[in-house]
Amino acid sequence: MKFRIIGSLRETDNETEIIVTASSYRDAESQANSMGISVTDIFPADSSVTPQFSTSVHLAETPKLIDVTATMWLSVPTLGIYGLVIFYRVMKTYLRYSNANNSASSENLDTWFWLYISFAVVGGLIFPFGIPLTLISIVFGAMLLRKVIHKRNLAIEQLGRVDQFDGRRLYKSADWHIWMWGLGSILSFFILPIILLILQGIQFFKEYNIFVKSLDKQ
Repeated sequence: MKFRIIGSLRETDNETEIIVTASSYRDAESQANSMGISVTDIFPADSSVTPQFSTSVHLAETPKLIDVTATMWLSVPTLGIYGLVIFYRVMKTYLRYSNANNSASSENLDTWFWLYISFAVVGGLIFPFGIPLTLISIVFGAMLLRKVIHKRNLAIEQLGRVDQFDGRRLYKSADWHIWMWGLGSILSFFILPIILLILQGIQFFKEYNIFVKSLDKQ
């Protein structure tokens, strides 16, 4: 696959633009670095859209793995806040590596994220009168989750990990995540079904760790 790379020459600091043939974004960046180029942006050569992120830092530094057990335990006393912080980090990582021109832009996902948070907080503060707002927040949350999973799939494909993605052994579908999360959220008033949220959260963060580990193989 051909990639268009924009950056600057280390020796002269002059801006430059090259096209290389590489198996992945990281491979393309590695080739550019070996040529003495500090990378600013990388995107497919046949793309007419400039990416919305800078790869000079984000692609050079592999994201850190998540301690899934600690995340789930810390989410309990913080009423889910800690889990949301980690979710937001995962969301941004998938966005960074997907580089797709569609409705799930970074601004779009941030909007859905904060709509979900806002309705959930207000609904909780005025419970039980806020139950309608809580239900609306669940709808926003489900739509956000679907978009994030879509970005995850794009990121996997962009990085050349199609072999793992096609096998369906390591990653659950968007429908699986949404059903588990949605039912767990709606029925959480009855306490026991919250186990669905826990199982979904564990799977979601495990998949992220699989994705991060695959970056090291690029």
